[in-house]
Amino acid sequence: MQFETWVPSEGKMPAFNYSGDILNDTTFLITKVKRASGSFTTAIDDTYHFKHFSPKPDSRNEFVK
Repeated sequence: MQFETWVPSEGKMPAFNYSGDILNDTTFLITKVKRASGSFTTAIDDTYHFKHFSPKPDSRNEFVK
């Protein structure tokens, strides 16, 4: 699994690439973060768990606006 996001830092918004593994249908583990410019790389160990949310969000739900 890979994704990219911007992280506010000293008035700038550098992009960072995160990568890791999908462990099962509800859990993924992020193991590496790298600055998109290549100037920074570090190993991390962040585990995320999906939670059931009901009702499903739609355009009428204030939560998603």
